[in-house]
Amino acid sequence: MHRLSFFPLSVVLLCGCPWQSQTRYEFPVFSEDGESAAAVVTTYESQRGITHDDERNHQIQVLVSETPESSLPPEIGDPIDGKLIDYPSPEFYFMSAQGYIIIGREGPDIEDPDGSMQNTIGFDQVHLDGSRTSLAEGLFLTHIRCESGGGDTLSPLRIIPSPDGTLLARFEAETTCTERTLQVSLLDAATTEVLAGPFEVPTPDSDVAGPHYSDVKLGWLEDNAFAVGFSSHGGSEDSLDSMLYRLTEEPELNVALSGDCFSPPTTSSDTNTAGEVLVIDEETGEIYIEPEELGRSFGCND
Repeated sequence: MHRLSFFPLSVVLLCGCPWQSQTRYEFPVFSEDGESAAAVVTTYESQRGITHDDERNHQIQVLVSETPESSLPPEIGDPIDGKLIDYPSPEFYFMSAQGYIIIGREGPDIEDPDGSMQNTIGFDQVHLDGSRTSLAEGLFLTHIRCESGGGDTLSPLRIIPSPDGTLLARFEAETTCTERTLQVSLLDAATTEVLAGPFEVPTPDSDVAGPHYSDVKLGWLEDNAFAVGFSSHGGSEDSLDSMLYRLTEEPELNVALSGDCFSPPTTSSDTNTAGEVLVIDEETGEIYIEPEELGRSFGCND
């Protein structure tokens, strides 16, 4: 009589499965006027793991459609190394009237000996003729280890276009276990020249030492003021202690704003003014409006 042998599933899965090339269509957004759309095609290699698939060697390329809904829209420009930053929201904005797209990208995590993490983060302005302007890029600390524990740092770099696309707000954050410095600059979107700032963003009294700092929210208001809002852990989103930055005026401090004012942060997002949501088939690249979902449109809704 032959005895059957059973191998643990983990042994089978740890067989050294090969890396395979993959393509994924994602992150569709309306243009600022809602009349056209853009999305991203991400190419990468994946390898099956025990609990999840591993990914590496990401590249992203922009797709642009002249209408909000379309079958696979054409690609513009060359592939860019990295994957699109999608937290706290996708860093992807289509300002059609000004003829450009802003895209934020990140590389793989790099772990330091002390358990902290670094990552290469970059922002690019992709023009509709396919050319590309690098707005900022660097190696940033994205996770810190402190005596009181560890935690992800605030997004160290973000660039968000104004509602009409003529300005860019550049937000920079540097975080350590003992302090955090934040600053805002306003740039001309056409020339990338700094027009105002950098302004140092004051830390609210409610902030505590790292890694448990107050959350920070960013967004433009309808009057072309750029807002930086602070919310405490577990606190209400009904009223955030906010600072406003304008091109020709002194910063306005300690303004109470609703959390609705920060999501989405500008006029280009996956939701149009009617609250319709744009979605994409990740396998075919077809972009369409989901009529049954109502998203949050730009502007303070309180």
